[in-house]
Amino acid sequence: MPVDLNLEIAQRMKEKFGFYITALTFTVLGLATQTAKFGICSYVDIIELSAWLFLFVSGIFGLSRLELLPVAYEARFHAKGLNNELKNYEDHKANGKTLVLGGEDTVPIDEVIENRRTLQAKAQERMESIEKSTPIKYSIQKWAFIIGISLMLVSRSAIPINSLMN
Repeated sequence: MPVDLNLEIAQRMKEKFGFYITALTFTVLGLATQTAKFGICSYVDIIELSAWLFLFVSGIFGLSRLELLPVAYEARFHAKGLNNELKNYEDHKANGKTLVLGGEDTVPIDEVIENRRTLQAKAQERMESIEKSTPIKYSIQKWAFIIGISLMLVSRSAIPINSLMN
Protein backbone atom coordinates (compact mmCIF):
# COMPACT_ATOMS: atom_id res chain seq x y z
CA MET A 1 0.00 0.00 0.00
CA PRO A 2 1.58 3.32 -1.06
CA VAL A 3 2.26 5.92 1.60
CA ASP A 4 0.32 9.18 1.31
CA LEU A 5 2.60 11.97 0.05
CA ASN A 6 1.31 14.37 2.73
CA LEU A 7 2.20 11.87 5.46
CA GLU A 8 5.66 11.41 3.96
CA ILE A 9 6.24 15.19 3.84
CA ALA A 10 4.97 15.58 7.41
CA GLN A 11 7.33 12.84 8.61
CA ARG A 12 10.36 14.43 6.89
CA MET A 13 9.51 17.87 8.32
CA LYS A 14 9.07 16.40 11.79
CA GLU A 15 12.49 14.75 11.56
CA LYS A 16 14.16 17.92 10.29
CA PHE A 17 12.58 19.92 13.10
CA GLY A 18 13.91 17.37 15.61
CA PHE A 19 17.43 17.83 14.26
CA TYR A 20 17.03 21.61 14.19
CA ILE A 21 15.74 22.01 17.75
CA THR A 22 18.42 19.70 19.13
CA ALA A 23 21.19 21.56 17.31
CA LEU A 24 19.70 24.90 18.38
CA THR A 25 19.60 23.78 22.00
CA PHE A 26 23.28 22.88 22.09
CA THR A 27 24.18 26.04 20.16
CA VAL A 28 22.36 28.24 22.68
CA LEU A 29 23.91 26.29 25.56
CA GLY A 30 27.39 26.70 24.09
CA LEU A 31 26.87 30.41 23.51
CA ALA A 32 25.46 30.86 27.02
CA THR A 33 28.43 29.16 28.66
CA GLN A 34 30.89 31.26 26.65
CA THR A 35 29.24 34.59 27.39
CA ALA A 36 28.25 34.11 31.05
CA LYS A 37 29.35 36.62 33.67
CA PHE A 38 29.22 35.40 37.23
CA GLY A 39 29.69 37.09 40.59
CA ILE A 40 27.51 40.14 40.14
CA CYS A 41 24.51 38.70 41.98
CA SER A 42 24.12 35.23 43.47
CA TYR A 43 20.44 34.75 42.55
CA VAL A 44 21.23 35.70 38.92
CA ASP A 45 24.07 33.15 38.94
CA ILE A 46 21.69 30.46 40.21
CA ILE A 47 19.14 31.31 37.50
CA GLU A 48 21.87 31.24 34.84
CA LEU A 49 23.13 27.83 35.98
CA SER A 50 19.54 26.54 36.11
CA ALA A 51 19.06 27.69 32.52
CA TRP A 52 22.16 25.74 31.51
CA LEU A 53 20.83 22.66 33.25
CA PHE A 54 17.45 22.85 31.50
CA LEU A 55 19.10 23.44 28.12
CA PHE A 56 21.41 20.47 28.72
CA VAL A 57 18.46 18.23 29.67
CA SER A 58 16.61 19.39 26.56
CA GLY A 59 19.59 18.58 24.36
CA ILE A 60 20.09 15.13 25.89
CA PHE A 61 16.43 14.21 25.41
CA GLY A 62 16.65 15.50 21.83
CA LEU A 63 19.67 13.31 21.15
CA SER A 64 17.87 10.36 22.70
CA ARG A 65 14.91 10.89 20.38
CA LEU A 66 17.16 11.20 17.35
CA GLU A 67 18.96 8.03 18.35
CA LEU A 68 15.66 6.14 18.36
CA LEU A 69 14.60 7.24 14.85
CA PRO A 70 16.54 4.58 12.93
CA VAL A 71 15.67 1.96 15.55
CA ALA A 72 11.97 2.77 15.10
CA TYR A 73 12.23 2.47 11.31
CA GLU A 74 14.05 -0.84 11.61
CA ALA A 75 11.46 -2.18 14.06
CA ARG A 76 8.63 -1.10 11.77
CA PHE A 77 10.32 -2.70 8.76
CA HIS A 78 10.96 -5.92 10.69
CA ALA A 79 7.39 -6.10 12.04
CA LYS A 80 5.95 -5.51 8.57
CA GLY A 81 8.16 -8.18 7.02
CA LEU A 82 7.22 -10.71 9.69
CA ASN A 83 3.54 -9.86 9.23
CA ASN A 84 3.85 -10.50 5.48
CA GLU A 85 5.62 -13.81 6.12
CA LEU A 86 2.92 -14.82 8.60
CA LYS A 87 0.14 -14.08 6.09
CA ASN A 88 2.02 -16.03 3.43
CA TYR A 89 2.36 -19.09 5.68
CA GLU A 90 -1.28 -18.84 6.76
CA ASP A 91 -2.31 -18.76 3.09
CA HIS A 92 -0.21 -21.88 2.45
CA LYS A 93 -1.86 -23.61 5.41
CA ALA A 94 -5.31 -22.61 4.14
CA ASN A 95 -4.39 -24.20 0.79
CA GLY A 96 -3.65 -27.50 2.55
CA LYS A 97 0.11 -27.36 3.07
CA THR A 98 1.24 -29.02 6.30
CA LEU A 99 5.04 -28.88 5.90
CA VAL A 100 7.41 -26.15 4.69
CA LEU A 101 11.12 -26.02 4.02
CA GLY A 102 12.92 -24.53 7.02
CA GLY A 103 16.62 -24.38 6.24
CA GLU A 104 17.69 -27.91 5.30
CA ASP A 105 14.72 -29.70 6.93
CA THR A 106 11.00 -29.71 6.43
CA VAL A 107 9.11 -28.25 9.38
CA PRO A 108 5.40 -28.40 10.28
CA ILE A 109 3.73 -25.24 9.05
CA ASP A 110 1.96 -24.74 12.39
CA GLU A 111 5.36 -24.51 14.09
CA VAL A 112 6.57 -21.92 11.58
CA ILE A 113 3.34 -19.91 11.94
CA GLU A 114 3.63 -19.91 15.73
CA ASN A 115 7.28 -18.85 15.49
CA ARG A 116 6.40 -15.98 13.14
CA ARG A 117 3.55 -14.87 15.43
CA THR A 118 5.91 -14.78 18.41
CA LEU A 119 8.58 -12.85 16.49
CA GLN A 120 5.98 -10.48 15.03
CA ALA A 121 4.50 -9.81 18.48
CA LYS A 122 7.95 -9.03 19.88
CA ALA A 123 8.75 -6.70 16.98
CA GLN A 124 5.36 -4.99 17.36
CA GLU A 125 5.93 -4.60 21.10
CA ARG A 126 9.36 -3.04 20.48
CA MET A 127 7.90 -0.66 17.91
CA GLU A 128 5.06 0.37 20.23
CA SER A 129 7.51 0.93 23.09
CA ILE A 130 9.56 3.28 20.93
CA GLU A 131 6.46 5.06 19.64
CA LYS A 132 5.18 5.50 23.21
CA SER A 133 8.45 6.94 24.54
CA THR A 134 9.05 9.35 21.65
CA PRO A 135 6.25 11.84 22.46
CA ILE A 136 7.24 11.82 26.14
CA LYS A 137 10.86 12.56 25.25
CA TYR A 138 9.75 15.29 22.85
CA SER A 139 7.58 16.89 25.53
CA ILE A 140 10.46 16.90 28.01
CA GLN A 141 12.80 18.27 25.35
CA LYS A 142 10.40 21.04 24.37
CA TRP A 143 9.53 22.18 27.89
CA ALA A 144 13.12 21.96 29.12
CA PHE A 145 14.13 24.13 26.15
CA ILE A 146 11.38 26.68 26.84
CA ILE A 147 12.22 26.80 30.55
CA GLY A 148 15.95 27.03 29.79
CA ILE A 149 15.50 29.91 27.34
CA SER A 150 13.12 31.67 29.74
CA LEU A 151 15.57 31.35 32.62
CA MET A 152 18.36 32.57 30.36
CA LEU A 153 16.30 35.65 29.48
CA VAL A 154 15.60 36.30 33.15
CA SER A 155 19.22 35.87 34.20
CA ARG A 156 20.58 38.04 31.39
CA SER A 157 17.98 40.78 31.82
CA ALA A 158 17.70 40.94 35.64
CA ILE A 159 20.64 43.30 36.20
CA PRO A 160 19.81 45.68 33.31
CA ILE A 161 16.14 45.82 34.37
CA ASN A 162 17.18 46.44 37.97
CA SER A 163 19.46 49.28 36.77
CA LEU A 164 16.62 50.85 34.80
CA MET A 165 14.29 50.68 37.79
CA ASN A 166 16.72 52.53 40.06
